[in-house]
Order: sequence, then structure tokens, then C-alpha cells
Amino acid sequence: MKAKRRGVILVIVLLMLALAATIAAQVASHTIRLTAQAASSEREMRERWAIVSLRRTILQNAASLLTSEDPMQNQSRFLAKREDFIVLAGSRYQMILQDESSKIPVSRVMQSFGPLESKQFLRQFVRTGPILQPVIPKSPTQWQEVVDTDRLPANLLGNTMKEVGRHLTLWSDGRINVMTADLVVLDAVWQAQFKASIPETFLAVREGTLGNNRENMWSNLGLSEKELAFANSWFKTVSSCHSLWLSREVPGRDRTLTALYVRRGEQGFSDEHFGIHP
Repeated sequence: MKAKRRGVILVIVLLMLALAATIAAQVASHTIRLTAQAASSEREMRERWAIVSLRRTILQNAASLLTSEDPMQNQSRFLAKREDFIVLAGSRYQMILQDESSKIPVSRVMQSFGPLESKQFLRQFVRTGPILQPVIPKSPTQWQEVVDTDRLPANLLGNTMKEVGRHLTLWSDGRINVMTADLVVLDAVWQAQFKASIPETFLAVREGTLGNNRENMWSNLGLSEKELAFANSWFKTVSSCHSLWLSREVPGRDRTLTALYVRRGEQGFSDEHFGIHP
């Protein structure tokens, strides 16, 4: 009997040891999962704050970042775009800072020209494959309202939309800054209205040879009354809207996350557009 009892006790002890080992394994596995989740959450928090820091710092200082001093001519040069790479919180970001006032406002085009003329005008700046929507609203607020993004490959969406936004904007106040806009932009707008190239005297505005009196600047260009009214309506010499593209490579994945942030006006109103990221 004693031997049988010792055998039963041994079996019970072995079962308890097995149960304890199973519980220990489950606890260890749960602990590992919690540790991994905590590490992932910490990484996501660092990345989130890195993006917040980048967008706030860059957009709040956009005007100075897009201005360079020319010591030879003792005057400032205004840039429409600046690209750079920044490493922050262990991640590498591509930064593209742009002056949205240097671009053609899509809303202004849609409101100024007829539906057919508007689409023809926009197509000259949308040549990289995107397809325009059949009907574009007069005041679009998202690129999906202008370009049929569903027909673009997901892995090319971010870069393609950045190319579309090279000369077109949805967020400016409707007037183009002649100091930073490409000549192709200024000429396209002038051609659409007058069927002629923009007068070369506009170069004098960009080169600063007319002085700093911007209030009466257009009056010194020798424009007709109609041309002067158009210039006052469409053009300006200061910027009030800037955008920031931030792209981050995802470790271990063949993809890049892309987000667009916009700062408008003196109040610093900031929009976040997450719809454009592959």
C-alpha cells in the first residue's frame, strides 16, 4: 500500500510540475507579447511626436526656410521649393517644403473658365499618368476630387500626387506669387486669358528692378487697363500658404508612408491629409 501511495504522490507531483511549467510558459509568452506591444507603442509614440515636431517647426518657419540671401546683389531670393532629408527618433524622413502660393489654384481655374476649358488647362500640368475626374467641383479640397486616384497603382500614388502638386494647388488664397512661381505657371495663366505670352516686364518684378513699392508695382509694367485688372486679381508678391510633404520609409517593408500638411494664413491653420499615402 505504501509503495502504491508513493506512486500516486509521485504522479501528482509530476502533474503539478507539468502544470507549473505550462503556466510559467504561458506567463512568459504573455510577458513577451506585452513587452513587444509596449516597445511598438513606444516606437509609434516617438514617431508620432517626431512628425508633430517636424511639421510644426518647419511650417512655422516656412517663409525663412524658403528665403536665401544673395550677398552679391544685397537682396533676398525667394524659393518655391526646398527638399531635404532629416533623421529623427531613429527614422529617416524626406522633407519637401513648398510655397503653395507659387502654384496655380485649381479652384480659381474651375471658377474662372468653363468646364471644358478648365480641364484642358489642368491637363497641361497633369502629364505623368493621372486621369482627371469626369466632374471636378468648383472648390475642390482633396486631390481625389480632381484626380481619379483609384486608377493609380498604390505603390506610386504618393510620388505621383506630389508630381501633380508641383504646379497645382488646392489650398492657396487664389492668387499666385510672381516672386516664387515658375515662369511656365505665370505664362499659362496669362495665355489662358489673353492668348499671348506674359509680358517680359514681369521679369522686372521678380528681379527687383522696380524697387520695393509692391503696392504700385503692377502700374509700372506698362499694362493695358484690362491686363492691369487681371494682374491685380491673379497675382501678388507675398505668400500666405505653405505645404510640407513628409515621407518615411517603413523598416522591413517595401513601402513608404507619405503625408501632406498645409499651413494657411497668419493664424497658422494646419490641415492633415492622410488620404495620399501608399
